[in-house]
Amino acid sequence: MSLAGVESTILSPTQTSHALLSAEERENQGIADGLLRFSVGIEEKEDLIADLKQALEKVVKDSLNFSI
Repeated sequence: MSLAGVESTILSPTQTSHALLSAEERENQGIADGLLRFSVGIEEKEDLIADLKQALEKVVKDSLNFSI
């Protein structure tokens, strides 16, 4: 995935750019497992806000329904 495009992207550095580093190396560089990189594209801000709101609501709902 390229960050040079015009669309917005959300990536997890631990699974992409820093995947080959050990957990200790990532920690030393401040790359936590839950870190997300949000690169904003040219979409309308209202669309981005709505998309983020929808995604976060799903994450919260899914985490509340999680059982072991």
